Amino acid sequence: MTSVAVILALIIVFLLWRIKRIHLLIQMIIASTEERRTILNENPETLIGSFSIDRLASAINQLISENQKVAARGQAYLNQIEATLGNLREAVLIIDDENFIRLSNLAFRQLIDRTQNPIGSRLEAFIQGPDFIERLGEMKAGVSSSRAEVEAHIGSRRRWLEISSARLPQDQQSSQRLTLFVFHDITRQKNLERMRTEFVANVSHELRTPVTVIKGFAETLQEDYAELDDADRLRFLDRIISNSKRLNNLIQDLLLISRLEASSDALSPQRQSLHAIIRECAENVETRLKQGQRIEYQLEAQEETLYVDNLRISQVVTNLLENALRHGRGLTTLKIHTYGVEEGIVTAIEDDGCGIPSKDLPFIFQRFYRVDKSRSRESGGTGLGLSIVKHIIQQHGGDIRAESEYGSWTRMSFFLPYPGRMAENAVFSAFRKRPRYFDSDDPAKPKPNEPGQ
Repeated sequence: MTSVAVILALIIVFLLWRIKRIHLLIQMIIASTEERRTILNENPETLIGSFSIDRLASAINQLISENQKVAARGQAYLNQIEATLGNLREAVLIIDDENFIRLSNLAFRQLIDRTQNPIGSRLEAFIQGPDFIERLGEMKAGVSSSRAEVEAHIGSRRRWLEISSARLPQDQQSSQRLTLFVFHDITRQKNLERMRTEFVANVSHELRTPVTVIKGFAETLQEDYAELDDADRLRFLDRIISNSKRLNNLIQDLLLISRLEASSDALSPQRQSLHAIIRECAENVETRLKQGQRIEYQLEAQEETLYVDNLRISQVVTNLLENALRHGRGLTTLKIHTYGVEEGIVTAIEDDGCGIPSKDLPFIFQRFYRVDKSRSRESGGTGLGLSIVKHIIQQHGGDIRAESEYGSWTRMSFFLPYPGRMAENAVFSAFRKRPRYFDSDDPAKPKPNEPGQ
């Protein structure tokens, strides 16, 4: 009996050892499967070899290997998709039936001006507007066209979006239907279309006036020539000639704007002395000064040459001087002031005329905008002078601004950069240092305060 008990004890110990080994084997297989790493079964002395479950280990290893290949292939596809979406200029996103964002690209985050990832948020948190939300719902439901142009609100900005949509196949594991949307910001195109429409309407109106006058007086001369005396005939001819000149000036200005907008090749820049250009233009204008009017210079002593188009910059200076003489009622002094900044030179043309009303000041560089429409037409202005000036300055890489106090003074300042020294903040730093206003000789005329005081 003792020997039987010993044998039974040995069998029990052996079985417990085998059970422990099997438990360790199961734990090893579970760990390998969870960690997606192959089971080492090359050595027959290992647990696997000792229990003769090589086929099970090989099958598990094959499954793990195939799973790794599928995961790597899926990750590669995902990386390709993310790279493709990231390089698209259009905003791409996928939303579910409740408008929660499931996927978006960098262009969408730039559109909504957000740095954090919007995934998981509702689309309405970033883009609002009744027309936008309504059209979005119709596209998801498939009751409207898959392409539309909609006005929307993104923060405080109003934007026109061209929207394209496509319903994605429904996932069997989810009851939600997903929709792919592509947003293209067409605000600039819409603004250009509006500006073009307004421009055509304004041109038509401006051309109609002199053409109507010419036509009317010419027909009157033709039909009533015998009944008119010599004074009336001369007066009619004078009106025809003056309106013909106005028509010609308008056409020339329109052609110039067209050339300037078409390409920067319209400029022929060379190294020039800005002071020489200013003095030449001022001398040409001095012949038209009335009694009691004068031009004063306050040009910086040291001057670096600029890379500019002599003809166009001369046109800028002449236009600003003539504009001051034409519209600055009560003008006695024109002061031309230049000063240098790190990036270039600022030129300010100041007058002590009637000034510009504050409500008109933001619009004076717009085409055909006139502060005093009746006086502007009488003086032969086309309404395009300051718009041309702005185009020329901007094509030189500079900027222009107008400042005025109604009833006291007006100052037009433009900045031109040094060759090769244009910086991103050049425009802002250029106008940071302001010229002094002129001191009027009239003690009764109020003097404006120095800016910044």
